[in-house]
Amino acid sequence: RGGKGGKGGTEHKTVTKTLRRKVFDRDNYRCATPGCDHWLHLDVHHVQHRSNQGPNTEDNCCVLCTVCHARTHEGLLHIEPGGGGSFSFVWASAVTGTRRTPPASLPS
Repeated sequence: RGGKGGKGGTEHKTVTKTLRRKVFDRDNYRCATPGCDHWLHLDVHHVQHRSNQGPNTEDNCCVLCTVCHARTHEGLLHIEPGGGGSFSFVWASAVTGTRRTPPASLPS
């Protein structure tokens, strides 16, 4: 969300205002997950996490609603960069752990 990184809040800001604006503009101020059209409660998500040396760049960030953002961190939604600001979204099956293409609408 553009907050300070780390538990103590002493690290530098990871998402600058400029980066946030560029990512939101590119993703049309909506969740980038196919089938999700949420436009409120949005976050900037680093596809390759900063803790894993992910770059703080537009090509490594996308806009997600809080639901989809939580699902990425729960391992239920995998996002892979496609280059040039495009991404592939793959849902994990909760039962088998296999990967599948995104549903037409978000699961409940």
